[in-house]
Amino acid sequence: MKKAATKPKKVTSAYKMAPSMPEGMVLCDLMKNQWKIGAPVGSGGFGLIYLTQPASTAPVSKNAEFVMKIEPHENGPLFCETTFFQRVAKPDQVTAYMNSKGLKHLGVPKFGALGHHEKDGKKYRFMVIQRFLTDLQKMFESNNNTFPHHSIFIIGLQMLDTLEFIHSQGYAHADIKAANIMIGLKNSNQVFLIDYGLAFRFLVDGKHKEYKEDPKKAHDGTAEYASRDAHRGVWPSARGDLEILGYCMWQWLAGSLPWEGKIDDKNFVSNQKIRYMSNINSLIGPLIKNEASSKGLCGYLNVIAKLKYDEKPNYEQLRSIFKSTLASFGSKSSEKLDLTSKSVTATSDSKAQFQVNKTPLKGRKRILSEENDNKIDVMDTKKTKVALVSKYKSPKRIQVRLPSLAKKTTPAKSNNKSSAEKKKLKGLSSLKNLVVNNCNNNQVMVTGGQVVSPLVRKRKRNEINYNEDEDVNICSEAVDDDYVVATSKRVKRKNVPMAAIGTQTSPGLKGLPRSRNPINS
Repeated sequence: MKKAATKPKKVTSAYKMAPSMPEGMVLCDLMKNQWKIGAPVGSGGFGLIYLTQPASTAPVSKNAEFVMKIEPHENGPLFCETTFFQRVAKPDQVTAYMNSKGLKHLGVPKFGALGHHEKDGKKYRFMVIQRFLTDLQKMFESNNNTFPHHSIFIIGLQMLDTLEFIHSQGYAHADIKAANIMIGLKNSNQVFLIDYGLAFRFLVDGKHKEYKEDPKKAHDGTAEYASRDAHRGVWPSARGDLEILGYCMWQWLAGSLPWEGKIDDKNFVSNQKIRYMSNINSLIGPLIKNEASSKGLCGYLNVIAKLKYDEKPNYEQLRSIFKSTLASFGSKSSEKLDLTSKSVTATSDSKAQFQVNKTPLKGRKRILSEENDNKIDVMDTKKTKVALVSKYKSPKRIQVRLPSLAKKTTPAKSNNKSSAEKKKLKGLSSLKNLVVNNCNNNQVMVTGGQVVSPLVRKRKRNEINYNEDEDVNICSEAVDDDYVVATSKRVKRKNVPMAAIGTQTSPGLKGLPRSRNPINS
């Protein structure tokens, strides 16, 4: 997925917008290398961002590996950003640091070039950096404001490595957020921190800036994630960056932050952050429904809350917290970054979100299991097999597929079965994917989107009573000697066996979940 051309963002500050530049224009950088401008692929705060490549007679390729950012020469943010790259983040400096730390990846963009250009009597500054796939904010919004929890902690680990490098050079980023974290173009398992327009040098000649509150600088940065220091007008620092990262992860884990509804009231936002950070375990912990994730985030924030303004953070301690959280998911930092699947989220009691009817089938063992990584895996008991696909569009849905069923349920192979067995297999030859939803303990939605409510368990084993007068779509099971499968059919006011059908808990959720289509696996 590549960025589509968009209009420049509306800016309310004193900084000026750069006009659009024509495709094919050639600009010369400070090293006398020439760069040709291609099509716009996005927008920054003060102008469009263009594809670019070293100048040649050929037009700029759609697969170009670099982009160019252009702003009016008098604008401060791009000057600040280029200064950061020139001083401490040239490619050879980044490579040397990675080698010294034994890192295979560091989320600092590759710096390409810097230059100046005049057009129509006006002077502009431009910078060339590597191109990316998309940003986390777009991914977050397109994914219903959620990420798989294990992926959030993988991102956190990559950001810790990146911030440790930036801080070791005496700089703070000061504007960490999902919109400034990019997915790698060549490797989508890597993330990069971009936009150093607010980068601040807090360490000069080994001396840290003194803590000093300045009302004129209060609330700098992006209000949702700004540190408490930033709200007080204190210079950015390593402590502030790590706190901002904590707010970002909190939002990704919970879906939102408590102060988002009044984001324009900066004093309210500031007071809310002070309140929550003063009692992390009691106030923040319950907002994260996954117990392991809650423990990991709270552990991280508790360390940050105890940091002094000019104290050097213990990055290894912070990494160990994230790694321990990943281990509780059965995951590692080296795993692929999955930002769309929900197969790793879990409930507050550390059990997989997808739980099963604990009433066993007559004469059989439970056929569904909760295995490592919080996924529901295939399990064999005697000759019974159940295959569940754990990729799905929303954490409130699950897609059920039995890939080997067709071979076992064709009419030719079932003709020799008894009439009772044939009745059990009726309709299975046309079985398709079945989506089973659960809203809470009292309501269930299945394919077709109609509600079955209330859900009352009877004393008689394996039966559920539906007290509805109209027809409803429900799911039932069919059993033969080899398979136990979930099927869907339409019935009217009758008791239906429901043993071993997977359901999902949604703690704290009121009403029905939003209906979304499952991913095709």
